[in-house]
Amino acid sequence: MSYSSLPFAFRRAGPEDRGRILALSSLFPNDWIPHALDDMLAEERGGFYVAELGGRLVAVCAAAGRGETAWLQAMRVHPDFQGRGVATALTAYILDECKRLGYRSARLFTAVTNDPVHRLIRGKLGFRARGRFVIADGIRDLRPFRQAPDLSRVRVGRPADLEDAWALCERAVREGAIDPPGLAAPPGDPWRVDDFTRETLAGHLEAGRMLVSERKARARPGQAGAEGATDTRAARGLDGFVLWHRLAGRPQEPEDQGDGGASATVFYLEATGETVASLLAAAVAAIQSGGTVTEMALSLPRSQWEKLMRVVRPGWPPAGPSEEVVVYEKNLTAG
Repeated sequence: MSYSSLPFAFRRAGPEDRGRILALSSLFPNDWIPHALDDMLAEERGGFYVAELGGRLVAVCAAAGRGETAWLQAMRVHPDFQGRGVATALTAYILDECKRLGYRSARLFTAVTNDPVHRLIRGKLGFRARGRFVIADGIRDLRPFRQAPDLSRVRVGRPADLEDAWALCERAVREGAIDPPGLAAPPGDPWRVDDFTRETLAGHLEAGRMLVSERKARARPGQAGAEGATDTRAARGLDGFVLWHRLAGRPQEPEDQGDGGASATVFYLEATGETVASLLAAAVAAIQSGGTVTEMALSLPRSQWEKLMRVVRPGWPPAGPSEEVVVYEKNLTAG
């Protein structure tokens, strides 16, 4: 869409805009922009972008990325200017900037219930839906089970597990068990979605962020020994894994001042049945073993969230999903 005919002026924000961005952010309760503002202003391939009318800052939105994909977030429009097309125009401007900066695609998400925004994103801005994620943030009850599941087959993943773990992912995608496939939250940031590739998985193994569940060994007839023994050896392989990341600290939200402690995120889980429970229990135990953790987050594809909810105790997490969102993507190289 064209934004040049609108009365608004668009540009990248600089340090001199910090005060005005914070003033706009203050109109939105418990906004996270103050905690990310300085980092985003220093972002080299993106940053905060603003819309102005007659010198007045009326909207902001952030864009940053890794590799070839930009992530758009934190759209805030002053209440006096909502419904006047400024969000659409600012997004279009940012997409042009992302293309100029060398990004080949852009992503964002919005709540599943936000029908006007869905129509806008698909109709006027040309994004396509990739699938749904569920993000549960600020979970302070770290007891997802009434009784501890069996952890005997769970261990810390090793780089040598890469082939087995990736084979699990590929099989789940073929069978339609992961929706959406190929996406995962990055470590420590549940409110974002990045590509999930074999190389990504290898990096998590190297960093010690993976717990794996070994397949139960199956007895099989073998050559009888001197005492008529049966050979029960079998290649175990893996039947699931979970990815988690503990933060040494986190920017405190306004309502959490003085709370202290640290947080952690469970950001990928591939398993079925009782293995799901074992892996989540092991992840929670690992999270707590490093010291005081006051809260955790879950950021999972909708399909993985549904698997998890079938094995946790009723009512957990106590606050329910913070948000179910639709992930959208736009190809910036077409046209």
